[in-house]
This record gives sequence, structure tokens and C-alpha cells, in this order.
Amino acid sequence: MKIRGFEDTINWYDKNAESYTKAIQNYSSFDELNEFVSLLPKKAIVLDAGCAAGRDAAVMKRGGIKPIGIDLSSNLIKIAKKRYPKIKFIQGNFLKLPFEIGSFDGVWTHASLLHFDSVKDVKKALSEFY
Repeated sequence: MKIRGFEDTINWYDKNAESYTKAIQNYSSFDELNEFVSLLPKKAIVLDAGCAAGRDAAVMKRGGIKPIGIDLSSNLIKIAKKRYPKIKFIQGNFLKLPFEIGSFDGVWTHASLLHFDSVKDVKKALSEFY
């Protein structure tokens, strides 16, 4: 998948998917994530934008949320699908989401918006979410 401006980032995550997954597996802002989940109704549908290998989506699922993960890295998505087969994961760009506006009750963007080079792209991503 060619996404202008993200090639180096995608290549790094694809090349280092296994080691990155191991490195972050036990590191998370679980307090923030649990607080986020507590604010949503049970069975809420949440987009995990920049889901990596699915760690946060799995926490959401355990909390009664229906997460859908999206990430640019095909290798991270493969790992996510293997680890969490009951969660939907897709490779894609959240600057061009393949979902209708209003499809989600919430959006989780932990450690993903920081990859954008411009405020314009961050605003574009946010406009895709709602």
C-alpha cells in the first residue's frame, strides 16, 4: 500500500513488526484506556486507529466494547489477526477511512497521530472520524 509521506514509517513497522509487538506488549496507558472504555456504552463500536498488533483493541473487547482496528502496516495487521481472531482488523489509512461517517461511538488513537507531519493531516484524520 503506497501512502505518500508514510513510506518510511510503514517500512519500519513492517520490518520490525515482531520486535515492536514484543516491546510494547506490556506497555500501555491502561489507566487512560480503561477510563476511555468506561465512558462508552457497553457494546459501543470503537475504531482503534493505528492499532498496531491489536493490544489495545483486545483490552477494549474484554471491556465489552466492539473494536475495529486499522493500521497501515500489513505485518502488524497480520499479527493482530493471528493473536485476536475475534476482532476485526484491516490494513488501511485513516486519512481515507473505508467506513461511513458516524459508524463509530468512539475513536482511540493512542500513539498514532504523532506520525503526521502537519496539523492539516491531523485535522483531516479527525474529520474522517466524525
